[in-house]
Amino acid sequence: MQHFKIEKWSALAPGLEHPTEWQSWLKSGSRGDAQKVTFPTSFPAPMKRRLSAHGKLSAAAALSCISEDEQMPTVFASRHGDVNDTLKLLATLGADDYLSPTRFSMSVHNAMCGILSIARKDPSAVTAISSMNDLLLATLIEAVSQLPNSPRVLCIICDSPLPEPYPPLPFEADFPWAMSFIVSRESGDLYQMELTPDHDSANTPNQPLNLVGLLTGLSNTLSMGSGAGRWILKRQGSARV
Repeated sequence: MQHFKIEKWSALAPGLEHPTEWQSWLKSGSRGDAQKVTFPTSFPAPMKRRLSAHGKLSAAAALSCISEDEQMPTVFASRHGDVNDTLKLLATLGADDYLSPTRFSMSVHNAMCGILSIARKDPSAVTAISSMNDLLLATLIEAVSQLPNSPRVLCIICDSPLPEPYPPLPFEADFPWAMSFIVSRESGDLYQMELTPDHDSANTPNQPLNLVGLLTGLSNTLSMGSGAGRWILKRQGSARV
C-alpha cells in the first residue's frame, strides 16, 4: 500500500479547461467548441515556436501547476508521444528525402520536457514513460518511488488520437488532451494506492482522464488494471473544484 498527496493539478483539452467542464464531459461526453487552449504569455516565444500542438498542450498543462522559479523532477508519460511528427518523418523516409534535424530532435519522446526545462531553467531530472493501458499506473508508481529523494514530483500525462493510416486503439479519447499534477509527500489531498489480488483484471478505459473524476470529487476510487492484479486508487482527503 502506498500513500501520497496530490498538491496541484490541471487538465486541458480543446473545449475542456475548467474542472467543472471535465466533470460534465465525464458525465455526458459533451465538451465546448474551443479549438485551442490558453497558453501562458510568459513562456519564451522562441521555445514556444519549437513546440508542436501536442507539445504546447502538454506544456500549458504543466505550467498551470508550477511557477516560473519552482524546480522539481518530472515524470512525463504518453502512449504515443508526438505521433503526428513521427508519421511525417516516416513519410519523408519513405520518399527517400532528407529529414529535418529540428523536426527529428522534437520527435523524441521527451522533447517537450526538454524545451520546458530549458525555458524554466530547471536542471531537475526528467523520466519519460511510454506505457499502453497502464499509463496512469506507471506514472504514479514512478512518481511515488521518487518521493524519498524529492518532496515533490511533477507528473505530465498526454496523448492525441492516432492519425491515419493507424487504426484507433481502445482506451483512447477522440481528442488531444494533457494533464499535469504534483505528487507530494508534504502537502495536498491524501491518496492511497493498493494492489489487490485480482489476476483477471482488465484495464479501465481512459485511466488518466478518469483521474479527473477522482481529483474533482466526482468519484472516490479509481481501479487500474495490470498483469499483477488490480490497483485501487482512493482519495482520502477533500477534493477542490
